Amino acid sequence: MPTASYPITAMAILSVPERASSRYYPALQGLRGFSALAVFLVHIYRMAMNGDFLPPLPGIVHAAWSTLGTGVGLFFMISGFVIPASLARHGDLRRFFTDRVLRIMPLFVLVHLAVFSVGPLVGYKWLAEIAPGRYAELFFANLTFTALPLGLPLLQQNSWSLSYEWAFYIALGAGWQWRRSSAGGIVIDALLLLAAAVACFAFPECLYFAAGYLLYHLQLPMPRRPARELPVAFACLAAYLALAQFTSPFLAVVPATVLFACCLGQGVTARFFSHQAMMWLGKISFSLYLLHPLLMFPLQSALRRLALHGFDKVALFALFAAAATLIVLPISWLSHELIEVRLRAALHARLERTGRSEALRTVRLVAEDR
Repeated sequence: MPTASYPITAMAILSVPERASSRYYPALQGLRGFSALAVFLVHIYRMAMNGDFLPPLPGIVHAAWSTLGTGVGLFFMISGFVIPASLARHGDLRRFFTDRVLRIMPLFVLVHLAVFSVGPLVGYKWLAEIAPGRYAELFFANLTFTALPLGLPLLQQNSWSLSYEWAFYIALGAGWQWRRSSAGGIVIDALLLLAAAVACFAFPECLYFAAGYLLYHLQLPMPRRPARELPVAFACLAAYLALAQFTSPFLAVVPATVLFACCLGQGVTARFFSHQAMMWLGKISFSLYLLHPLLMFPLQSALRRLALHGFDKVALFALFAAAATLIVLPISWLSHELIEVRLRAALHARLERTGRSEALRTVRLVAEDR
């Protein structure tokens, strides 16, 4: 990525450059895959614990395993980095938000409808006994990502992060449009910076979006092969997970930013996260992230019954981890291909009035954006 040729000012930070970089960073796809895998692994641990078939583990293992859930913050940093480029590439808000809707909503809506249809029949979470009025309220609140800000319960376990994603899309899009349609000036820049600062202090998770956005926008030159880079990157990863779990994002964002910067370089960290396996996980990461708690629920219920009948917890936990992996990964890949790619391409072709093959080619080309 070239070094920025403009001064670091409020205006430079707040305006999304029209000359968005077209460079693709494979390591960010791999980092996305790691983040989804981390959330999947922490839910293996938590669902086994809630199902009462988690065997006794040393305290340090419990603590380390529990930190993996904070991998979501890396998702947010990736969005902060790639979304400004997507916004500049589309050039107007209608095309940008159409792309975001087509990227997220087909899979989310299908899962939402399936869970709210089947959930009452199988006793999923709080759907077992729920009044019709409450059902309708939670149906629409969960569908529109307003459940979290309204303090209502979430049915899709990981959908909370999508509320933050949509808030980021709307805020960045509004700021970008305001900067384009106004005459500029220090007052507008100051107001936008103030709003960003207030959001980060009120909702510390926004710090990850801000860090990714700044790394994209400032376009800092990255060392090509820094010495001892990989140990530093993994030390930063461990520090990020621990600080995010046990302290606050205000501390955790620092090592997360260093790790992210290493992924933008051309050294061993970028090569590690660009490995074929990590890239494959990154490709299916959205389906993996949304689907795995639902796919693991029947297995958890079955093994909970076996645990109540005295079956060995070590064997049950090993069975749960192996079966969950064998079920979740192939179905996530299938979901990616059929829904995230083919259904999205069909919807894109209809909206843009293009051919199916051209739409499919376009969708695959920009599949790294989220």
